[in-house]
Amino acid sequence: MQAETQKPAGCWEVFVAEESYDQIRVLGQFARRLPDFEITGTFQEGEAVLRALEEGARPDALILNLCLLDMDALELLNRLQALPAACWLKVLVTSGGRNQAVHERLLSLGADYYMIKPYRMEQLFDRLRLLCQGSLDASLRLEDAIDLRLRQFGIWPGDDQGYLRRALCRMVTVRRPLRMVEDVYSAVAREAGVSLGAVDAGLRRTLREIEQIDTPEYRRLAGLARATHKKMTVGAFLNILGQQIQQEQALFAAAGGPDKTGGGEEGREDGG
Repeated sequence: MQAETQKPAGCWEVFVAEESYDQIRVLGQFARRLPDFEITGTFQEGEAVLRALEEGARPDALILNLCLLDMDALELLNRLQALPAACWLKVLVTSGGRNQAVHERLLSLGADYYMIKPYRMEQLFDRLRLLCQGSLDASLRLEDAIDLRLRQFGIWPGDDQGYLRRALCRMVTVRRPLRMVEDVYSAVAREAGVSLGAVDAGLRRTLREIEQIDTPEYRRLAGLARATHKKMTVGAFLNILGQQIQQEQALFAAAGGPDKTGGGEEGREDGG
């Protein structure tokens, strides 16, 4: 299904490839409210995407679901690599599942970013905007990765969870041994403009909430805590999860590989 090809000034043209027609409709409805995006092609099959590009379509970006009716995103990305006309295309892949090996493979095949469903439409188009601008930096990628992990424990970012996100960001990005109160809690308190006690209380509340929800992911983490820290504390939670996220970020960066244009300024970005 192809829409009109005329591009209003200042708009990024976007293709959507998604097996669900309902999701295509929702994406289209939201995009029509945005002044800087226009969806100029919607597809349920990868072959139709390839055909449109081969016939001369020049979208700026592609929102690509992991599964299409005739192939998956891995096959489509692999075939796009052989299509010179697609070398500039920014590709944001969406999926309802979380599989690290699949993420790494998608990045190695040229995907620029990966988002897990359910996502907020505002966040998806914000990330797409930054991709098109070439300004999706590592800090935002890390925040998204941390939010994704927090969802695995059954919680969504809020005030207390915001303290946890900030603490994990510091655990991942500071490349030296950290003292929990002096180097982590105090930094979070300064960034959030609250007291050290508020951060400590918020982190403890969040950990209690995670323990009560008791997801399989938390049980796995608790098993690691018993082996290394004897019991689950906020410090143990931050240390173990921070190390896991740090390792994942390193793997995603390594999977990024060379840019789409062979080294030019407009090539693909590394990320996770």
